[in-house]
Amino acid sequence: MENLFNHEWSAEGAMKARIEIFRIAYSKAIINLEQYVVYFPTKHDTMGFTDKEIADLLIVFPVITKKKFYKAMGISTAMAIDGDPILYRHDVLLAIRCILEKRKPRLEEWD
Repeated sequence: MENLFNHEWSAEGAMKARIEIFRIAYSKAIINLEQYVVYFPTKHDTMGFTDKEIADLLIVFPVITKKKFYKAMGISTAMAIDGDPILYRHDVLLAIRCILEKRKPRLEEWD
């Protein structure tokens, strides 16, 4: 919200404000992990995350580096939009869960 109050009314400013709202809500346990990942604002809405958006998402998890995250992602399906690889939300959620729970994904969790 602070971005909007500081007269940053651009689309990028609005996106930054939405991302900050999600970070605060998750850090105060207003929303759970699944809600945080599934509804996190991204350029391609419901499709998934770009690499930069993964970095934005992971800020609330100081123990998760991008290296750990991509290792947990393993081999997963992805798509490309406008030349950006997009990681599906459910794969991102599973990778984060596995890191936080210190485990590998179970067979039934993969789609």
